[in-house]
This record gives sequence, structure tokens and C-alpha cells, in this order.
Amino acid sequence: MIRLFEESMCSREVYSGFPSGEFSAVREALEQEKIRYRKKKRPKGRESILVRRRDEAQARKLVQLQINHLWREKMRKC
Repeated sequence: MIRLFEESMCSREVYSGFPSGEFSAVREALEQEKIRYRKKKRPKGRESILVRRRDEAQARKLVQLQINHLWREKMRKC
């Protein structure tokens, strides 16, 4: 679902395979420029967000919090 891997010496891919901005916590951080990033186009119109290494921990935490939130919402509906 979420892949964290080194893209280059200065950036890492935080999430892949989701439409850009699907994770609201990450989107807010990007909009407020709390995380420096660039977008990378993927097949089928998808995008990946590449973040600077120094922002990786914060971005990873935001993504994990959002996954936890989505999981809790899903469990509530069952």
C-alpha cells in the first residue's frame, strides 16, 4: 500500500499509487509548506510525492496517522 524507499540521495518517496492529496494530513502539511517536496508523474495519471530527506520523518508520521485514521473509519463501518 505505502512504499518508503530511497529515490535518490536527497529525496524519498513517501507514498505511491494514490491520487495526489488523498491523505488530508499530508496535503495540509504540503500546502502550508511544512514539508518540502516535488511531484513525480506515474502511469495512469497518478503522482508520487518526493520529500527531502530532512522532512522524511515528519511526512512518514503524517502518512501513518492518516492510514490509522482511515483504518479506524473502516472498522467503524463494519
